Amino acid sequence: MAERDQAVQRIPEILRDTGWTVVLVGEEQSGKLAQVTAGLRRGPDPSGSGKRITSGFSYWGLESTVAWAHACNDLYYPVMRESIGSFSRRLRAVADRLPAGRCTM
Repeated sequence: MAERDQAVQRIPEILRDTGWTVVLVGEEQSGKLAQVTAGLRRGPDPSGSGKRITSGFSYWGLESTVAWAHACNDLYYPVMRESIGSFSRRLRAVADRLPAGRCTM
């Protein structure tokens, strides 16, 4: 049996053991990347409230979830694991150097 099929068959067990919630999205996702790009190109709000990216673009589905989990836990890919572990510390260090009111965390 293929790895994907085995993963799909484990969904009920995973949901039961972790308390996850399943969401079915009935939306066309192909235009969302353009919305993300447009949001990133837009400058900060003139009111000083920062930058807002309104797109709901995301990676949904079992395959992307499994791939992300593998990348985060791959013993031969420590960069991902170390980046996740040090993100909040590095974000604070960058935010501390910004002018007041420029960063919302």
